[in-house]
Amino acid sequence: SVSPIESPEELVYLSVYAPEDVGEMLSSAETRGRIRRLSIPHLFFGLKEMDEQEINSLLPHVTEAQWTGILDLDLWTRDQMSCWKFLYWQGHISEAEDAVARKLLRAVDPELLEMTFKTEMKIYARVEEDEFEQEPEEGELFETPDKNYLILLPADADKARLLRALILRLYGLDHEYAGLLMESTRARTAVEIEETAYQKRK
Repeated sequence: SVSPIESPEELVYLSVYAPEDVGEMLSSAETRGRIRRLSIPHLFFGLKEMDEQEINSLLPHVTEAQWTGILDLDLWTRDQMSCWKFLYWQGHISEAEDAVARKLLRAVDPELLEMTFKTEMKIYARVEEDEFEQEPEEGELFETPDKNYLILLPADADKARLLRALILRLYGLDHEYAGLLMESTRARTAVEIEETAYQKRK
């Protein structure tokens, strides 16, 4: 039988966007090096075919530019960012080895972290040993490792779990950077953060 002729749209998809079998590339030392040379769309759509364990195995072979591109492709709908999708991807940072986690963190625009923090939680700065700038609301509270901030986590258990793990990982990787993120998130408005993040997309 003769295969039907693909439409121009199908040809563009197959040549530019069709997923690569990234899992197959991971299985061989000979093909593993090709992963860092994949175009971002090919890698992104290839990731959609992988389970969580396979993605974690892939991360050591992904470049900073590829990780930035994956986030840019998946997080934005028009000019609106999905904090839930961001937390999903950053959950992989929480589980990665230190060297891999630092590489992935360098690829993340700080405004993406700040936007997620601003939208999904409240940050209370400590002013005295047992006193905060304002009385924390009721809910699941979490103290940062430097004890400078009290975090009111969201009621959604999955979001709360991902945020707690991400914050602990950030402090473990770079204590000073994590503190600066907390302070910057408190100081800026959500509109300002999101507009800056949108302009910084690659």
